[in-house]
Amino acid sequence: MDKDPLLIDEKLFKIFRVMGKKKRFAILWLTRNNEMTITDLSKRLKLAYTKCTTYVSELYHLELVSKRKEGRQVFVKSKVAFTQNSVIFGQQ
Repeated sequence: MDKDPLLIDEKLFKIFRVMGKKKRFAILWLTRNNEMTITDLSKRLKLAYTKCTTYVSELYHLELVSKRKEGRQVFVKSKVAFTQNSVIFGQQ
């Protein structure tokens, strides 16, 4: 019996599910060229700091963003590249 093709790559499914949410997608978009702190992201997106932290953690666990801590601030940078016709995962 063949496997259900929709369940073959659970991680890819999770990536698209997470990217389908406007605020999480906005984090990827806003940090595509430059790092931003979680504090700045939460203000820019009008999100509670804890909610923004949760979203960043989800993106981090799916390897869509990198995080760097400097003092008390956490900097976030997208690993997703956006072009006019494509989305490329795993960029630095």
